[in-house]
Parts: sequence; structure tokens; C-alpha cells
Amino acid sequence: MFASRLWTLRPLLLRRPLWQGLLRPLAGAAALLFLMADDGISSDELACEIAVTQLARCCPALAIDKISCVHGGCDSAILPDIDEGRGQCIQQRSCDELQRLGACEPGLWELHPRCLAMGTSNPTCQILVPPCR
Repeated sequence: MFASRLWTLRPLLLRRPLWQGLLRPLAGAAALLFLMADDGISSDELACEIAVTQLARCCPALAIDKISCVHGGCDSAILPDIDEGRGQCIQQRSCDELQRLGACEPGLWELHPRCLAMGTSNPTCQILVPPCR
């Protein structure tokens, strides 16, 4: 008699509590709200992020954590290291092409166009970006 009662209660005891089933969707909703509160991701940030993903896939030894894809700041002075045009160029290249261009070799990277525009008046700008033509 007790064995049959225990057998019918077992599925109820093995279920996860209701709050555990809702935890993942709530975390996803919170992340979505955070992105929406921050005006989402801009097109240049997205292009940079996708380009960094392509570089990580094609150049596994590359330290991609040094590339910043953040856009923002009070006066929007903070821009992604890889601009939208270069990001799209990197996305369209195969791994073989990127390796031939020198994108996997940080020693062959180019000075960022913003740094070039500053000229010699601001030698502290040392942002390097992977080449892509």
C-alpha cells in the first residue's frame, strides 16, 4: 500500500520548482531590457562584433580581447576600433584571404584611420586595426 502511494508521488517530487523553470526566460528578458535601455547595438558595433568573430574563427591564436567594439560616451567620442566599412570588408573575406592580407598578424596591422587623421599632432593614438582591402 505504501509502495504504490510513493510510486505515484515520485514524479511530483522529481519536478523542478516553478521558479527554476522561469529563471532562464527571466534572465533573457532582463538582458533584452538592458540592451533596449542602452538604445541597443548600433550598426558600427554590430559590424565590429561580427568582424571580430570572423577574425577569431580564422585566427585562433589572435588576442581578440584587445579589440574594442564599444560605441558610446556622453559625446559619442568612444567608437569601435573596427569601423563599419572595415568590419564589413573583414566579414566578406575568407580565412585564406584574411591570412594573406596579414589580418592574423598584429605586427602587420595598420594604424586606425582616426589616428592617421590626427597626424603627428597626437602621437598617443596607437589604435591598430587588421588590414582589409
